[in-house]
Amino acid sequence: MELVFLWVKRYGCFKETGFHFHNTYQFEYDLESSGLRVVTGMGTYKPKDFFGENISNLSVIVGDNGAGKTTVLRLILDCLAGDEANVSPFIAGFFAQDEQELRIYNHELQIRNIESKGIRTVLMDKIAFEEWMESTKFIYVNNVLDIQDYSYKKPGYTHDLSVGGLMRRDHSSGVENRHIRHDANPIIHFSNNEVYRQIDFLYHYKQGELDTEFLFKMVNSLQVEITDNDWNRRYLAQSIEKYYPQKEKPGTGSLTNFSGMPENEVGQLLTMISGSFTTIRHNNLWKVLIADHLLINAIKDTAEPVTTSDNRQRELECLLKAYLPLSANEDILTYCRDYLVRAEIELDKEGSVFAERLVPYRAFVEWMEVESRALDLEIDAASASIIRIMLNDHNKERFRVFFDHYNRTCYPFYFLNFSWGLSTGQSNLLSLYSRLHSVLKPANDGGGRSDKVVNHLNKPCTGILLLIDEADLSFHPKWQVQYISRLLYMLRTIYKSAKVQVILTSHSPMLLSDVPKSNVMYLQEGTNDSANNHAETFGQNIYTLFNDAFFMDLKVGEFANGVIQSVGNGLNELVQSAMLPDVSDVRSEQFALLEHYEYITGIIGEPVIRKAFETKLQRLKEAYRTEKLKSAISLYEELSQEDRDRLIDYIIKDNEKDRDQ
Repeated sequence: MELVFLWVKRYGCFKETGFHFHNTYQFEYDLESSGLRVVTGMGTYKPKDFFGENISNLSVIVGDNGAGKTTVLRLILDCLAGDEANVSPFIAGFFAQDEQELRIYNHELQIRNIESKGIRTVLMDKIAFEEWMESTKFIYVNNVLDIQDYSYKKPGYTHDLSVGGLMRRDHSSGVENRHIRHDANPIIHFSNNEVYRQIDFLYHYKQGELDTEFLFKMVNSLQVEITDNDWNRRYLAQSIEKYYPQKEKPGTGSLTNFSGMPENEVGQLLTMISGSFTTIRHNNLWKVLIADHLLINAIKDTAEPVTTSDNRQRELECLLKAYLPLSANEDILTYCRDYLVRAEIELDKEGSVFAERLVPYRAFVEWMEVESRALDLEIDAASASIIRIMLNDHNKERFRVFFDHYNRTCYPFYFLNFSWGLSTGQSNLLSLYSRLHSVLKPANDGGGRSDKVVNHLNKPCTGILLLIDEADLSFHPKWQVQYISRLLYMLRTIYKSAKVQVILTSHSPMLLSDVPKSNVMYLQEGTNDSANNHAETFGQNIYTLFNDAFFMDLKVGEFANGVIQSVGNGLNELVQSAMLPDVSDVRSEQFALLEHYEYITGIIGEPVIRKAFETKLQRLKEAYRTEKLKSAISLYEELSQEDRDRLIDYIIKDNEKDRDQ
């Protein structure tokens, strides 16, 4: 079923307001009489599958800032996907395509009678409404970090794809699955998971199945930069020194300075492989750099106290006991793996619960030993700390495992930076598609996603209600023109098993030109202005849409408008003064103003305004001519072309002579 109408008694800035999401049916609810009237055929008839085979409808909400666009989206979620006990009384209208009938659900509002012509209209009971909720996937998208999205979980079982919602969910899921600690940085964890979603999306579709030509051509490789580890090493040494008493060095009677690497046991432990960097061949150095990070992270995860009461001196001594110097020609990955095995054994002997902390690090090193050579990548010629991993079928599962190992070992110190090399707009578009793709049910074999959409009970959903807030944000106008077309293509490609209804908010007239007027909701200052006369939007001129849909009072930028008005007023004053009988007393200030106005006039892009100013300037120039100047101009016009050239040449030479003097 498709949402076509929502009436709410009070919500946010709206009071007793109705919202329509269909171009054919107009609803009117009278609170006093509790009567509902349905009028059909109000909007222009829209052919079946106008937006695509599995797109039931698309609506755009527009209006000025503070008009309530985001509030409408949250109203929909609170009423239809949330806890009814916490929401204002409302009425929801749905269109059942198969039965060709309207279904009305009322919450804490009476409907005494329904007046409807041209279509069957029935009331829904609570059971039928809940069945619709369970068969519908509610998806919310917002690409701005909003404190409400981050702090407050969306109502019911909304699949929250907002930046704030994903940041909160990624962090809680990582903690729950014991992939990260509770104090892990949620922003960095979100960024890592965003890359994983993008990889998952790009790897899901075989070549030719997804038309990525319109997407962008640059996502054929992923740049991975391995960060410098020296700061982490120094911090960890100072942290250990801070929490543990300095240890007397055997046979010397002196105290060991833990921060003085590498002159003590801890210093040797933390630099066990970093000293060999200069002897490693360029094409193998990236693996050694990762191994160095894994050892530092493993030591931090195991031996550094989280609080002063969390004493891990026993764990540190186990790590020190497991240490053996790196011998010449010893394979470094094998050396790291053997050290971690010895450290686990020492911790087990002491009965330490932190022995299991080393397992993910050892697993990553063991994977690197076997699989790193087969990973299809390019190493930067200038720096081995930068690699580019190719995105191809050969790398699909191998890189997925690599990334999973990284996610399990990066939280003590994040040591890889991922980049597609995309612009902000391109990155946001890729994030949008990958987030939408992440809604799909994971495949049974554990490899990627299926084509199914399921609810919180793991039951198939037949419908999707997709709400996108600020859809055009960060996109170049050229991309805004393409946004609706690209979005519909991706929805048809990704969600093949469900009907999709899209409701989005926008500040872009480019988006409106792809949507019929009857599918546009106009909000102004907390009221629904859709009933007023608005121009047709589909295929409409962008300039017209700006003025009509976004209630634009100014036709140009506010700064430019102020400057143009100032010039216009100034020219009018000069023209009026020039009409006086005696204008021989023209001051230098007026000529300076004239030059200023000439400059502004020359850069005005609007041709009508520019021409009007040029005409006034010409009149002023003529009015400011003295009698001698007028006489000279008259004589000049009577001269032959040869005499004019001689006169001009004389004037130039005379001016040069004056400058020389």
